[in-house]
Amino acid sequence: MRKADRGDDHQSAGDSRRPQRLYTYHKAVKVPDIREEWDESHNYRWYITLPLRRPGAELAVLMMNPSWTDPGRCDRTVWNVQTFVCNSPSLQDVGSITIVNLFAFRDVSSKALAGGRASGLVGAENDRWLEAVFRRAARVIIACGKVPGPQAGVMAYLDRMRAVRALLDQCGQQARCVAETRDGYPLHARRWLEEQYRKSQMPQYSWAACTKGTEQSGVSDGSVVDDSSTGSDLSTRKRVSGGR
Repeated sequence: MRKADRGDDHQSAGDSRRPQRLYTYHKAVKVPDIREEWDESHNYRWYITLPLRRPGAELAVLMMNPSWTDPGRCDRTVWNVQTFVCNSPSLQDVGSITIVNLFAFRDVSSKALAGGRASGLVGAENDRWLEAVFRRAARVIIACGKVPGPQAGVMAYLDRMRAVRALLDQCGQQARCVAETRDGYPLHARRWLEEQYRKSQMPQYSWAACTKGTEQSGVSDGSVVDDSSTGSDLSTRKRVSGGR
């Protein structure tokens, strides 16, 4: 992985901090063919698609919010997604990766959401683009992790998760994840390359965090469900420490 030059093109209203460390794309990605869609203000990114140098189906990966990844360079989380997909035995039929987000407003942090200020972060057209991607994708993996901070932010996040779950159901998609945290959140993509997850069988996501959201305080115990050896049976998977 080679670090790319930093820059300030496409800077949006959400980019209040200095740019993240950015990297050149994985060698398996056809960089000239990367495509993305933004709103007119360039504050909301609806999706970015990374074609791979192999034939196959489209995989949709749902994350929390866009950051500085663009057709020229990617952040560490998107690098992890590419690398995981290219190396995973369960995903060798994937020919392109489309990254979409719960909240389409580009920001390098989730501070606004953590503070309970979710209004304006979703994007007026986000659900329309999500539906289009969900309908054409062969599979959807949820990788948005959980939002830190006070209860107001957690509840706003869970409300948005429930709305996207309804949209997935409408599109006939059964969302999957690489692993789940003990309190029912999908493992964030930044942890996908840890050894215990590299052979994940992509179990169906249980949506446990959403169904128990009204009972949760928003504080994770830091435990993660290890699904690498037991397939998609959520009720029997072993739990391991670490991660969120």
